[in-house]
Amino acid sequence: MKKGWPIVLIGMAIVNLVGCATSSKMYGPSGEEMYDISCPGLAVPMSACYEKALKVCPQGYFLASRDTGSGSIGTLNSNGQNATGTYVQGINKGIIIKCK
Repeated sequence: MKKGWPIVLIGMAIVNLVGCATSSKMYGPSGEEMYDISCPGLAVPMSACYEKALKVCPQGYFLASRDTGSGSIGTLNSNGQNATGTYVQGINKGIIIKCK
């Protein structure tokens, strides 16, 4: 493994563990205004998505979609004789809402 890789891996792990719920405006199939709320990482609970939804839509909201999936990042390095690899698992949680 090259010298800088431990720092990169630690940085990726920290980004995966900390964060906050974020929202972005989007439009549904009929052109209605909706919001994509993301709660990435292990340290941000799904409840943070619902709290953010109430801030975005103080009068309430309709839940259009919920995602509690996971993703990953992988690398493979080879010097012609040996191969090394790295795998980092990520957690991607989020909801899509429409305000009432």
